[in-house]
Amino acid sequence: MEALIVTGSDKSFSVIADVVRATGSYNIVRANSGVASRRIFSVRDFDVAIVSGIADESGKDLASFLAESCTTGIILIEDSFTCEEVAEKLSEQGVIVLPKPLSRSLLVIAIRMVEAANARMQKLRRANVDLSREVEDMRLINRAKYVLIESLGYTESRAHRFIEKRAMDERKTKREIALEILKTYEI
Repeated sequence: MEALIVTGSDKSFSVIADVVRATGSYNIVRANSGVASRRIFSVRDFDVAIVSGIADESGKDLASFLAESCTTGIILIEDSFTCEEVAEKLSEQGVIVLPKPLSRSLLVIAIRMVEAANARMQKLRRANVDLSREVEDMRLINRAKYVLIESLGYTESRAHRFIEKRAMDERKTKREIALEILKTYEI
């Protein structure tokens, strides 16, 4: 797993990196500024990004940008007197905001929450790919049925049965049969 820690402070980096290492086997990358983190994000993805105390822009702005431009789980460590206000603004974007001074156990919980959210998103992405494939298969099969209706005068139900029976007899998917039909009859 990949973690990006964005902080200008060596001490903050050390503390955060120790907590991240304690939660799992993360490959940790450091960015010292918002500019550096944007450059890193333009070429690679991370499972979690933790933003704390950067000099070149506000952590809130960077966290907002990252949340809008990637699917990485974002944790922002913010001053305690602005934490609640910032959390209110960034919660819609899925950013977890933690107050300074940083509690080790709270950071661990936040990282675990990001991991859980990432696992759910992976599951949803796979389901989305499966559904997209099913829709594409249905389109191909329907096109093949239309070709059978036009070319051979089949009814819709006969074309449907033809594709199903041929798929079963030849131990192929209906998609494969539909592609064969389209290849044979379409110009």
